[in-house]
Amino acid sequence: PLEDGEEPEVWDDIDEKYFGPESTEEQLVFPIVDNDDKVLSVTKQWVKKVIADFNVCPFTIDDNKAGIPVGGVGYTVSRAKTADEAFLRFWEEIIRITSVSVKEISTILLIFPEIELFGNYELFEVFCDCLSDALSCSSIDLESNYQLVFFHPKYQLRDGQARSSTSEMAAANFARRGPWPMINILRSDQVKSAQRGIPTGQVYSQNEERLKSIGVKTLQEMLTSLDWSNLPGISPKAKLENIKASQERAKLLAEKEEEINLAKQQTTCPFHSNTTTTTSNQIDSQLDSKIDSQLDKKIDSEVDIN
Repeated sequence: PLEDGEEPEVWDDIDEKYFGPESTEEQLVFPIVDNDDKVLSVTKQWVKKVIADFNVCPFTIDDNKAGIPVGGVGYTVSRAKTADEAFLRFWEEIIRITSVSVKEISTILLIFPEIELFGNYELFEVFCDCLSDALSCSSIDLESNYQLVFFHPKYQLRDGQARSSTSEMAAANFARRGPWPMINILRSDQVKSAQRGIPTGQVYSQNEERLKSIGVKTLQEMLTSLDWSNLPGISPKAKLENIKASQERAKLLAEKEEEINLAKQQTTCPFHSNTTTTTSNQIDSQLDSKIDSQLDKKIDSEVDIN
């Protein structure tokens, strides 16, 4: 109860008392940049320093070349302000990558720098799910040709781990945290070749450990300032050697898979199913040792990056 003569408090007076001073600066999810050239410049710097040099993607040589076999990297800045406009721009990029060779464009980064479109990360997630569903639609079956990877400044890995901003495990999120919302269009054949060269799980675990070594605070500061110049990187020579070895491994794996499939067909017998399984498993277990043995030899072939 109020004492005699005491005035009741109103919310305007006690907001600061209970909730702290109101911030005078708007907290933006990503910077508002009206100049497309600036958006491209920053994005390419991020691709080179984080994706290529820091080796988040072992198959990205630099901001202009990526994939197995190596091809060009395409960039598109879209000023779409509605989901419909963004959806149309996406399909235009699908047509673009379909109409050129792998060497000309291996992959495309579609960038959306308009804050009112995808400033909300949850909305971006829903939009990305719609694109993935559209690619997998049985009537067009584009999923066998293209795969999508998504980037956002607030990206959150959906792997069941504790990836909150206060956890050191949140560092792994920065493998997918770019300066703006982006859709990466990949060619499925190249993804398969990459997975043969280096298993996806291995890339994932290596990224997590390396990002944790940098730390969430430092990674966020780099993203906020759009400056990744202090991020350590793999040397270009080592990068090319790794890609060369991955290309050779992918080639050998494809050859061995053909041998395995043939051997499995020859060992299939409805009256000896247990024996068949054992034989097939034995063949599978020999694969890595055969490939590793051949990779131990000097790889003379050169990587074509021209």
